[in-house]
Amino acid sequence: MRREAQSRAKTQRINGVGSIIPVLIFLTVSVTLATHTVARFDLAEFPGDVSYYVSLHEGSSLSDVPAPYRYRILVPRAARLMPGLPERFAGDDETRHDRNVLFRFALINVLGLTLAASWLFRILRHLGMGPFEALAGGLLFLGSLVPVTQGTLPLVDAWAYALLAGCLLALLSKQRLLLVALFSVGVFVKETIFLVPLAAWLLDDEWKARGRRLLEFAPATLAYAVFRFVLVPADQPVVSAASTKQFVYDAFVSGARMGDWIRGALTFGILWVLALYGWRIVRRKRDHPLVRWAPLVPVILIAPFVLALNLGRVWVYAFPIVIPLSLIAIRKIWLGNTDPETG
Repeated sequence: MRREAQSRAKTQRINGVGSIIPVLIFLTVSVTLATHTVARFDLAEFPGDVSYYVSLHEGSSLSDVPAPYRYRILVPRAARLMPGLPERFAGDDETRHDRNVLFRFALINVLGLTLAASWLFRILRHLGMGPFEALAGGLLFLGSLVPVTQGTLPLVDAWAYALLAGCLLALLSKQRLLLVALFSVGVFVKETIFLVPLAAWLLDDEWKARGRRLLEFAPATLAYAVFRFVLVPADQPVVSAASTKQFVYDAFVSGARMGDWIRGALTFGILWVLALYGWRIVRRKRDHPLVRWAPLVPVILIAPFVLALNLGRVWVYAFPIVIPLSLIAIRKIWLGNTDPETG
């Protein structure tokens, strides 16, 4: 009995250390990305999205920030709570302010990227993948184009990735309170969180379960709707038929969006092909979560053409499906089977 108790205690210690190791690895990679951001980037070179989030960070009136950026208030306001860059690294008077802004956003986004990769790790473990596969999945996410190039800039996407992954993990593990809490935060981070109700709908079979699940999302959705359409309504529509038509024309006819196509392809690179192969492997397993969530991928792929958005920055939100499917394909290629590893 004593030996068994000692063995259990040792296993618990190992599992405790083992659970923190992936988080520390993901944190290390995220900090590396942030270091490059703070050292190399110039805020003046990033008009548009970055400037709007910086305005929110500096306390501008919401009505002075265009929609939909004015509704994504949590990350810019949270960045204000972060400490500034130490004086010795802040540079001269002309650059100190910008360096501090970059540093604060980098700090908050390092946490977001680390959480996103960590929750993806747990999703992969929940899907039956071994620890090394799950670790590889988190690193593939952090090493993909958009997180590497933009993940720690003054943007909100790092936390949008994290909350999307956290909600999907909560769906898989049936943690209803966690799901509601993360979704409620996510609606004020970025609208991509509204992929979660669709994911919940696809995961459930029974109509009663679907209806109950949608009711769980209702309070946060209502709060967001009141904030967006009543308290701080947009001066003009965010999307118009004319902008959609022009975007589609430039993407498919004029060639003006060729750079977007290239960046979209590079979002996951070879993982796009591997994910397609992974889907072919599991597609007949109707109850597999990745099969149920597969319709989310075409929704994400089509969205930027409808909303006239950057392809790569939208397509990266397919990572909780593309990366697991690509790992299934890699396992099949290397090991000749798709059975989950253990351990």
